[in-house]
Amino acid sequence: MSVRPIFSMQLNATGKNDKFKYLRFLRKDMDVVATAYCPIIYTPCKIICFTKQNLDAPVAMDVVASGIVLPPDPLKVILKRIVLTGYPLRCHKKKATVRYMFFDPKDIKYFKPVELYTQSGLRG
Repeated sequence: MSVRPIFSMQLNATGKNDKFKYLRFLRKDMDVVATAYCPIIYTPCKIICFTKQNLDAPVAMDVVASGIVLPPDPLKVILKRIVLTGYPLRCHKKKATVRYMFFDPKDIKYFKPVELYTQSGLRG
């Protein structure tokens, strides 16, 4: 099947938590987990990943990675750190009004349920 996976690496080596750190691309020097929406495949199935060598040739493909399937888990969290910037307009106790942080209504809807923390570690 043809998919575009999200790459991540496991934060805890013992595998006791379900948190993974988002990676922008596949890396050779570390173990990487590729996550995709597809039909459920159970362990111990083996996986081989290919990439197209030339967009014009329909059959020419290179082997990029190989590995095994992890158990399917709908509670797995892929963490992605982003930096939000803006102009602080008003600050009062634990609340702040920040101007020019979002320019699109869909961005506001996307970040609404997220708890924001300041650099000192306190919730902002």
